Amino acid sequence: MEWIKYHEKEKVFELKTKNSTYQMQVREYDTLVHLYYGSPVGDTLITDRIIGVDRGFSGNPYEAGKDKTFSLDTLPQEYTAYGNGDYRINGLETEQADGSDTANLKYESYEISKGKYSLEGLPAMFAKEDEAETLEIVLKDHASGLRAHLLYGVFPQLDVITRAVRLENTGTAPVTVKKAMSMEMDSGKRRHF
Repeated sequence: MEWIKYHEKEKVFELKTKNSTYQMQVREYDTLVHLYYGSPVGDTLITDRIIGVDRGFSGNPYEAGKDKTFSLDTLPQEYTAYGNGDYRINGLETEQADGSDTANLKYESYEISKGKYSLEGLPAMFAKEDEAETLEIVLKDHASGLRAHLLYGVFPQLDVITRAVRLENTGTAPVTVKKAMSMEMDSGKRRHF
């Protein structure tokens, strides 16, 4: 069985364990949003929970133009960065070499692999290649070259999904990381882990 799937038409990532489902989607302007985490939903994709409504004074990304129905401040983003129109507590705060303090993270790519990811020097769960799967989603700030690698480890029989973030500077100037959380969970109220 595939425990991690990417539904290309809907742009939905789906992670499953024996008793849970986790879904996220690449939405407008390459924004990665959280859709669902909870009891198994079979083959159902939960894509109808996010409804765009005019938020008035809520900030919109530049690409949205005058579209007031798309606001980073109200979307349940999978991983947020300071300074891009989301005024809630963010998972990533950086400072660029020029003094700016924003990172506009946009979906870039993904990879699904057998086994569980590892981050050198950090505690982790370990598994044999047939006991876990890994999803790596890459978000990139095109101005600075900063990449956030979101790492999801799925242990289907243990009913566990792990999450970590690895930052990579592919730009030409240094980036100072002020804060980097490994995960955020947005279910109406922002929760950080």
